[in-house]
Amino acid sequence: MRRTGHRAVLTAVVLLALWTVSGCSRQEPEEEWVPAQSALQAPKEGPVTETLIETLDEDYYDSAELEKMVRDAVSEFDSANGPQAVEIISFTAEGKAVNLTLNYRDMDAYNDFNQVKFFNGPILEAQMEGFLFDCEFYHVDAGMVDSDPLPGEIPLARKQYQVFISDTLHAVEVPGDIVYISTNAKLLGSRVAAPADEAAAEGGYLYVIYEF
Repeated sequence: MRRTGHRAVLTAVVLLALWTVSGCSRQEPEEEWVPAQSALQAPKEGPVTETLIETLDEDYYDSAELEKMVRDAVSEFDSANGPQAVEIISFTAEGKAVNLTLNYRDMDAYNDFNQVKFFNGPILEAQMEGFLFDCEFYHVDAGMVDSDPLPGEIPLARKQYQVFISDTLHAVEVPGDIVYISTNAKLLGSRVAAPADEAAAEGGYLYVIYEF
């Protein structure tokens, strides 16, 4: 499979064949966001949703084989972690294009299934989990991104904020208004950020800081 997404379940299953995101919001999203790239969506309450958009290398796998691998991996994980810890919402394949949507019971289920360490919650808890915020940030105000980067100490001082931390191969939709994004991100909407064009090649973490 030629990777256009990340190392999570779709790529891992194909390549390895194992199961080896205070107060009231300021504004409502203008309209429902439909991912056009691999993405994570975290509501204020409820499961984390992942969309994986991949290109299948048919020299190695066909869509039916891939779907079976994914379903087997989810079934095995749920058997060990409880029903619907991970749930397949949809799987479609048209030509070489594969689109998979998964619901995870919570961020812990996402991390365990994909063997990664992502985070969604208060900034202080993220620090306690070991995330360093060792990058620069852009301030976001009313959907506008400042051009001058700020050191990580600036958003870290705002302990009332929440943060969604993922890899640089996912777009991210958060359940509040974005107030800071790491400089390897770009803003797509008041609650949506995506990796900057060069971010995927550089790796690391994408930080999206928001407020309710």
